[in-house]
Amino acid sequence: MFVNLRYRCTYGCFFLISLCIFSFTVRSEEMKVVTGNDFKPFSDEGLPNGGLGALLVSEIYKSLGDHVVDFNPWKRGLRETLSGQYVGTFPYRRTAERERDFLYSDSFFDLESKLFVLKKSAHQARVPDDLNNMVMCNSLGYADGDVLVGLLDQGRLKKITPVSLADCFELLQIGRADMVRASEIAGWSAAKDMEFTKSDIRVMDILIERLSLHLIVSKSLDNAPSIIEHFNRGLTILRTSGKYDELVQVYFVSLEKIR
Repeated sequence: MFVNLRYRCTYGCFFLISLCIFSFTVRSEEMKVVTGNDFKPFSDEGLPNGGLGALLVSEIYKSLGDHVVDFNPWKRGLRETLSGQYVGTFPYRRTAERERDFLYSDSFFDLESKLFVLKKSAHQARVPDDLNNMVMCNSLGYADGDVLVGLLDQGRLKKITPVSLADCFELLQIGRADMVRASEIAGWSAAKDMEFTKSDIRVMDILIERLSLHLIVSKSLDNAPSIIEHFNRGLTILRTSGKYDELVQVYFVSLEKIR
């Protein structure tokens, strides 16, 4: 009887330990998310903590448990998230096309998209009609926004599309583009990388669009709503603790140096 009881205890303990290991593995997989490079200052392996977006997402997941943030090419990351290899990818703005396949978290960052011009330029724009016959640069893969799409469709605005935002600022500098379309934070970050100073460029008054950045989760995952719910809970914890504002301010301070 004693041997049998000992065997049962040993077997039971082994089962519980195995279950814990299995649960930990599943949890780690559930926390595996992916982002990409060259979206400064939000996501780039060359930035501290992988960028502001990567830092915020990591801090959100810290309040929930273990996590892994991978960096892959954007199209691959989106494709592998859609198939369920990752539980989420970020940072993405809302589009009708993506909403067919993905659930969106609450916004973890809100942006305003503007137009950057050389400070010595005579260009001024407060309404869309002021942009007639200008050449806009918008890097590959970035949406133009409703204001600019209308002008492009009517042939009243021309567009060039290089690979990166940094390329856009180079084209602005040599006169191939009249303006660069970017969110203010991403635009100033790219300008800093190109060694522009506050005396070189300015932002026109016209607001192109307001947009927000999100974690997105494939609807093909059975627990997709739960993943979104847990992420939103972690975001709320980060905001209410004051840590969110603290993290963002550190990045803003470095950008303010060129404004």
